[in-house]
Amino acid sequence: NHTSIREAGGIPPLLMLLSASDTKPAVTDAAVAALGALAASTANHAQLAAGVVGGGSAVESVVKVLLARPSEAAAATAAHALAQLSRSAVSAAAVCYGGGVAAIVHILNISQKGASVVHPGALRGAVDALGQLAARHEEAAHVRDGHGAKALVALLKTTLAAAGDGGTEAQSKAYELATAIVSALCNLAAQPACAEDVCESGGVAALVALCIPRHPCAADAAAALCNLAATGVYASHVREAGGIAKLVFLCQGCTAEVAHKAAGALCNLACTDPESRAQIRDHGGIGALVKLLHNHRAASVAARAAAIYAMAAVAELAKEETAQEVIRNEMGFKPIGAMLAEVEREAGGLTDGTAYALDAVTELATNPHNRDELRSAGVLRPLVLILQLEGEEAVPTAAFALHKLAANAGNEGAIRKAGGIRPLVDLLVRRGEVLMSALGALYNLACTDELNRSAIREAGGIRHLVRLVRDFRDGSPLHNEVQERAAAALFNLAASPTNDEAMAEAIPFLLELCKPLRADGVDAAKSKDPKKAGAAKATVAKFAMAAESAAGALRNLACSPENQRRIREADGFAVLLKLLEAGHETPAAQHGAASLINLLYKNAVNQCDVLRTIAVAKRGTPAGFAHLDKTLLLVAEVRQREAHGHSEASGFFHPEMSNAEVEKYAREAQSVLKTKKAAPKAAGAAAKGGKGAAAAAGRGGRGKGNVPGRGGRK
Repeated sequence: NHTSIREAGGIPPLLMLLSASDTKPAVTDAAVAALGALAASTANHAQLAAGVVGGGSAVESVVKVLLARPSEAAAATAAHALAQLSRSAVSAAAVCYGGGVAAIVHILNISQKGASVVHPGALRGAVDALGQLAARHEEAAHVRDGHGAKALVALLKTTLAAAGDGGTEAQSKAYELATAIVSALCNLAAQPACAEDVCESGGVAALVALCIPRHPCAADAAAALCNLAATGVYASHVREAGGIAKLVFLCQGCTAEVAHKAAGALCNLACTDPESRAQIRDHGGIGALVKLLHNHRAASVAARAAAIYAMAAVAELAKEETAQEVIRNEMGFKPIGAMLAEVEREAGGLTDGTAYALDAVTELATNPHNRDELRSAGVLRPLVLILQLEGEEAVPTAAFALHKLAANAGNEGAIRKAGGIRPLVDLLVRRGEVLMSALGALYNLACTDELNRSAIREAGGIRHLVRLVRDFRDGSPLHNEVQERAAAALFNLAASPTNDEAMAEAIPFLLELCKPLRADGVDAAKSKDPKKAGAAKATVAKFAMAAESAAGALRNLACSPENQRRIREADGFAVLLKLLEAGHETPAAQHGAASLINLLYKNAVNQCDVLRTIAVAKRGTPAGFAHLDKTLLLVAEVRQREAHGHSEASGFFHPEMSNAEVEKYAREAQSVLKTKKAAPKAAGAAAKGGKGAAAAAGRGGRGKGNVPGRGGRK
């Protein structure tokens, strides 16, 4: 009938009747009722808002009736009509610009003079109209400017007071009106421009007071507090009004709908107001939220929503170590892992629940004490699956979590068994944070596990790492860090003899990384000129980690006879001897010394070459390298004897040197090494070697987690 009346031209006559000055009250009542009924259909709103020439719009007519109140029935019908017209954008704007907000607020204000002043129907219609207008940003501004929040809060207080004094029927009606008022305040609280008015009008205290289990308004009050808490400044109002304890209580033993809204409020408080996190923890909020996590697969939509909001809150709270301990004590890891595992059943990417679970796992994984329990909670396989989701924004977060989890001996093999190594290797072609996390994860996985080192090689990881060390040049601030982490991963991979051949191509580029850390840079860093010293310190710090890892990798590779040759042919002796000038306290120089010792071990050609290098340069090793010095002197003595014909051993000839040259270089190198300045206390004890042979330094790797981590997803 609504459509038929509009199409038959029935709206203009109704508007004309309302605009006429001589229309009888009974006719006015009927016309307003008809307009209210027509306004129930949004298809009629455009014509009702536009009105007719000489008759005005429906909004103007209804506002006129509402203010004049020719009868209480007409006022109630007019308020109801305004509520209907406030439902669509075209007519809601007409309500605001047609004086509707002022008329509605007027009705709310005069109702404070007594229960019988305004018809209950008019009051309810006025509240519903403000609630509808408050749901839209532009119209909400009109409600704010018309002091709608203040009127709603005042009405809420008197309504609740009346409910306490009346009988059962009166209470029921009062709570119905109170629920509508709280719903309108909830909509206003969702508008940043209006939230301040809700707070200044005393709305927060009124809403907090309603957060009582089984109270009819509890769910809407919690939802309003949730909206206010979305902004930090208003979240503090909720905290200061004692809202946290009430919201935590609502999460326990209430309906799923109430728990859903309360968990959302706690989530926003944890996100926007750091001071609220401690209160949530102290009021038992973490335990209450953890219990809600178990409902993530419940049949009830509200229960599942409560679990999702609870997970979001837990993820935010997990940023603090004290909260992590509570989560662990409350047995929260298993439900977090269970929600993350939902990714195995989801298609098309992560849902909100799994995304929040991923955030929680990432925060928890930064704490070494949590990593065993996270593995037991089953998070590794889901994280690996997320790495393989095409175009998924969560891939960097999952990679970061695996990076941290891999810094745990129990997780090394578990990540490999979960299929994690190849997806991590595949990420080495990416850029930015995801590349950094993948490098960190592979570095940790290669720390002690031989099977992991082989798996990384078989997945093509060494080839990618060599490429990054060789030519990573994207101009980003991560440039040096990428090379640094790639070199660190190669260092650990080189601890496995089975990787020697695969890593051979890395040797020239590892030597290149050792070059920037020179004595000139270290000495300049000690300059009395602040500007010069500052620049030099920055340079040393910039390259120190990469040089340390590169030298460590060379130390490991130098245990292989073939790689001993390759390092020699790449002019490795000159580079490594120069690296020693960075100082014996420098880790890179220490690895450089160990590299030289390994290069000399049972390799006569290398021994002759390094002696020639020292003799020609007339420069020995810097102070502090006692083990290397003893090795070099032993080598010089043996080579001199052999070249002179006093050794029983035979066949130790350099292809490019005569015996006389070997003897000459050995004698001169021995002289240089013996006449250098006195050294401070040696960095380490000299290793014993057999007659005629230098002792090897052996292989080594970097410890877990020494590559610094980067920030997680919020």
